[in-house]
Amino acid sequence: MITPADFCVWSCADETKRKPIIDKVALENYLTQQGFHCLYDDVRMSDIRMVRVIDKRVSNSNANAMYRYLVGIIAPKHRQWLEPLKAYGVLLFLPTIIQMERIEPDLLKDTATTCYLPFDNGIISINRFGVKLNPYNEILVGKTCILNEKIIHKTVDLNCGDFKQGAWYQFCEKAVGAEGLSYLMRTLGYMIHTYKDKSNAKMIMFADSDHLDNPNAMGGTGKSLIAFDSLKELRLTHWEDGKNFNSKDKFKFQGVKAEHDIVCIDDIPKNFNQDVLYNMVTGNFSSEEKYKARVTLNFQDSCKFIITGNFGFVLSGDSDKRRSIVIGFTNHFNKQNTPMEEFKYRFFDEWVDERAIEYQYFYEFMFECVKQYLLHGIESYRYDEIVQKGVASAFSQSLLAAIHAVKAQFIGIKNAMRMMDWQTIVGTKEPETLEVLRKVMDSEGYIIKTTRKHGTSTLYYFEKK
Repeated sequence: MITPADFCVWSCADETKRKPIIDKVALENYLTQQGFHCLYDDVRMSDIRMVRVIDKRVSNSNANAMYRYLVGIIAPKHRQWLEPLKAYGVLLFLPTIIQMERIEPDLLKDTATTCYLPFDNGIISINRFGVKLNPYNEILVGKTCILNEKIIHKTVDLNCGDFKQGAWYQFCEKAVGAEGLSYLMRTLGYMIHTYKDKSNAKMIMFADSDHLDNPNAMGGTGKSLIAFDSLKELRLTHWEDGKNFNSKDKFKFQGVKAEHDIVCIDDIPKNFNQDVLYNMVTGNFSSEEKYKARVTLNFQDSCKFIITGNFGFVLSGDSDKRRSIVIGFTNHFNKQNTPMEEFKYRFFDEWVDERAIEYQYFYEFMFECVKQYLLHGIESYRYDEIVQKGVASAFSQSLLAAIHAVKAQFIGIKNAMRMMDWQTIVGTKEPETLEVLRKVMDSEGYIIKTTRKHGTSTLYYFEKK
């Protein structure tokens, strides 16, 4: 067993000339003994990651953390070595870090069939057959470890009663309606289950689905409370302000770390182009911080995405439908009737004392969400209404009115015509006329077709899906 006395040494035997120094080899061995390691991580090969492993719990660390740790243990009995330690500061650890033992911890991860949620009193496992609370030593066997940041520091009780008694169940049912609750639950289950399958990679999209002429359908329907506040209770979730999100900014995801499970882009504007996110949903994820190297996470280890918006989404074609799951929210909650107004307290923050049971109801509800997802998968709810609302919000009313006034002239092969003729009929010379037409007609159930007549230029027409 190495002790501080083994790396706090004198420079020579001559008491008149010697001075206290740090033996770097002994220090390296001591730090390794105390659980500090370099993480061999092919997810982030561009960046050296330091961790500390204690009792199979892995915590992120760095040179500053090691320095503070050493100061804390040296000060009581070896004060004369504080000066050389402080003289080196964190620079002492740079060569030490490079030479330290690399480890590749087998971190606990969800599988295709099982979801794990670690709490203070055990690890919840969820599969298609049920929910179970397991002791840590039954799940963390062999070399399997758990990332400390992933632990939910609360106690869970699977015997609290029917979660339908809880306020969270009642809130969710009102937010999407009784008919939409199953869709919402399975979508939440998909987000909580961190296992990723390229054949089932989805962008989750929450939007208000009430008609545009509804004066209250402008937010406040509970989307953010479900998309961010509830999910961060169970998974490491990064929040982005949708109103200020710049998809062209190369540092747009600089706050996203390898540990994050979910990215929530909240309250996006009506002209938001979700296409820029599809590659990150279905492929590897890259982020870049200022003055640091670009970091790429492989698909299996990267986060899932959820976005919320008040204006619907402009989606068209099978490609959008295949890559997205849309959930429409009712107008039960709005700026006049908030959850606070109806329930008389704030969710999560005020679930204390006599309301502490609400956390248990919440957990059991979310566990059931995962189970239902594993059993039945996910589907969109009120997709067509959300797309129609998105189209109506994205394009000028005059252009939409012009298209609807003459849309019969676009339908059927006998009405196939050149794009310039379409522009004349619609009354616009905008170069994106074809794209606008495609999205508007798609929202009403039509797809674009092309043909040629006697070798002339391409002609366009629409057919019912």
